[in-house]
Amino acid sequence: MKIRAKAAFKKIRAVKGYSLNALARKMKVSPSVILKLERDGNVSPATAKRAYEALGESFETLFYMEEI
Repeated sequence: MKIRAKAAFKKIRAVKGYSLNALARKMKVSPSVILKLERDGNVSPATAKRAYEALGESFETLFYMEEI
């Protein structure tokens, strides 16, 4: 899975009031996972689910499936 728009993810995180560390704690991942997500957009299905649930967004708002 890839993130739809890396800049948008960071903006949504900021608008919702989450620092990088706060979102990492809420998602129960390390801050490096959030950084990786925001930098290159690659993410596992489990991490994607944690991200959209933590931010209260739909899957489609943040991610898309890349065809193989």
